[in-house]
Amino acid sequence: MIHALNRLVKNVESWLRKIFLIRIPGYSETHRHLSFLRSANISYAFSLGFVLAERGFSCGQMSDAKPKLFHGPPTRSVRIYWLLKELEVPADIVPKDLFKAGDLTSPDLIAVNPLGTLPGFKDGDDIVNESGAALMYILGKYGNGKLELKPTDKGYGDYQQWFWFSEATMSQAVVRYLQHIVLLPEEKRVQWIADSTKEGVLKLLGLYEKQLEGKQWIAGDSFTAADIMQIHGLYLAAEFAKLLDKASFPNTYAYYEQLMARPFCKEAYGK
Repeated sequence: MIHALNRLVKNVESWLRKIFLIRIPGYSETHRHLSFLRSANISYAFSLGFVLAERGFSCGQMSDAKPKLFHGPPTRSVRIYWLLKELEVPADIVPKDLFKAGDLTSPDLIAVNPLGTLPGFKDGDDIVNESGAALMYILGKYGNGKLELKPTDKGYGDYQQWFWFSEATMSQAVVRYLQHIVLLPEEKRVQWIADSTKEGVLKLLGLYEKQLEGKQWIAGDSFTAADIMQIHGLYLAAEFAKLLDKASFPNTYAYYEQLMARPFCKEAYGK
């Protein structure tokens, strides 16, 4: 009986190493706790239970369930797909085609995102469909400090500013411009709105140009989730609105090309 229990716990331990190696904060410390408890001849089962309780893990967190992402480029789901890949978080990716009839009204997507838009992101009982909020959720649950800046880090203010600027300001402006030049039916397009939003997008690209002068990344000295957030608005500005070009915005265009060259960004866009 004791031998069988020991084998069982050893198997669970091995499983934890494989599945949660990047998810358990201070795993090496956890392993030291296990070694210490074993040396004291305490049951493996109690050892494992002690460590898991200490780390705040519940039975639900030990399940095989993976996050699920409903994804289709060039929507904001690209951001979530990209971050999941960068952090090596196993996830079920459900591809959706914006131009395929019925894809955005399928019951599986509607169950997660009743609006029938992308992204749709579900992790256990949690549903987080706002792409910026989903990135924060993933960073908090799976990131272990990777791809984000702490309040004490240089560039933390820029990290917060540009993380949210990308969606609340840039993406919204580009989408509104596209609505009035191509997305809306012709009879609903308003020229003065198109003209004013175009002017606004060009001003925003000017802010990018200034921010990126002499810099490789949008915040701090390294690639972060704030850079991942930028891709949606810049992609629309470059590929659809045709407002981001090398001659007018050399710093921003070089930055955009650098983002697009990253393997998981390419993968997210199906390139």
